[in-house]
This record gives sequence, structure tokens and C-alpha cells, in this order.
Amino acid sequence: MEHIEDLTKNGKCSNCGECCGSHLPMMEHEVTRIRRLIKKQKIKPTVRGAGMVKVIDMRCPFLSNENKCRIYKDRPEICKAFICNEEPTIERMQNIKGEVRLIDLRRKFFDI
Repeated sequence: MEHIEDLTKNGKCSNCGECCGSHLPMMEHEVTRIRRLIKKQKIKPTVRGAGMVKVIDMRCPFLSNENKCRIYKDRPEICKAFICNEEPTIERMQNIKGEVRLIDLRRKFFDI
């Protein structure tokens, strides 16, 4: 198995945002929960890029420009299970049960 690049600082999250992609495997109940959160808190997607330059943004729309998760408490299970300096383990993935689908976060939650 290929080695995972350690982007942590002394084993702790460095807030680099490299793990925060715009496509995540999620269960339907997570989609529903996050939709409610977006509506309740009037969350808008983070927009990157400036001016007239068209940027294809492949980062999570909930990741702020300061690389902080704006839905951290309610983030999907895959995000909770991910540790960037370790190989994925079955133990960490056991909380992810049910039918999982790959979700385009920008399209699913913000129609962009």
C-alpha cells in the first residue's frame, strides 16, 4: 500500500484543507441533516478565486477561506473518520453504515 503523506503538525491537524474535497461519500441521513443546517444557519458556499477568473473549485464548500470547517460539529462521518497521517482502518470506518453514495457537495447543497 502506498504511504499516506503526513500533512499534520506534530500529529495534529494543520488546517491545510487538503482532505476537504467537494465530492464525499455520504449517507442520505447526513445529506438531510446538512440540508437542515444550511437552511437554519443560512449557510452559503465558500467561494474561492478572484475577479473575472473562472475557477473550478474542488474543495469542500463548507471549508472557509481560512481552512476551517464551518459545519465541523455536523460534518459527515467520512470526515470524522479521516486522519491524514494514518492509513484508513476498518475500526475508524465502522461508524459508516448504510447505503453510501458519492455526493457532489456544491451541486447537491447549493445547485452550483
